[in-house]
Amino acid sequence: MLSHLYPKSRIISLSLRDTYAQIQHLPIHNFKGINDNISTSEIYPNDSLNQVLDNLEIDPDKYLNNIFASDLFLSSNDIFGYLSKNITSSMCDDIITIVINNLQDLYWNNRSLLTQEEEHLLEIDTNKIPPTFKNIFEYKHLTKYSNKIYTPIYQLYGDITPHTSLYIPVKDFIKSINIKEPIHVRLENIDIIIQLDYELYDFFNFETEFVYNCINLNKKC
Repeated sequence: MLSHLYPKSRIISLSLRDTYAQIQHLPIHNFKGINDNISTSEIYPNDSLNQVLDNLEIDPDKYLNNIFASDLFLSSNDIFGYLSKNITSSMCDDIITIVINNLQDLYWNNRSLLTQEEEHLLEIDTNKIPPTFKNIFEYKHLTKYSNKIYTPIYQLYGDITPHTSLYIPVKDFIKSINIKEPIHVRLENIDIIIQLDYELYDFFNFETEFVYNCINLNKKC
């Protein structure tokens, strides 16, 4: 555990289910989401997304298209269920970007620990629109799916930066949950460890009525 490697680091505990995540080959360092002034009618209908949602109606949690190809996210606790049904060997070295709404405030409150260059980059990021997320099934164009797909899908509004995000390899994420340990990510430049806590019910799937809490890495990777 990171807390054993860095015993002097401060640990801040957060709930995994209060964060949002994407899986990509590389960490997401800078990404601009939707402007909050844009009407959803300008975004939808979206044929590519409708295909993903139509597939999910047939086979829950089986994402036949890459749902993370754009600005869509899952709640971080639903990422484990996603991986249990969708992981392939090509994903084992991917990175999970976990977005935390107030993480930038943590950097700002500890900016005295940053180098001058790091503090300058933080100041730039504080002028960007902070990330928020909306459940797409609350959009009137997509309400027909709301009672058919039980895992919420969220759309990013605002901007993702390195100061709003944590990064963890897929295999490390799975290993932590497999052994029922909290997920730890160290923010090296401010010497803080973020501990993401969860309960087993966070991985309960309401469609299949099953708790996804273990993935056989030897078999998948």
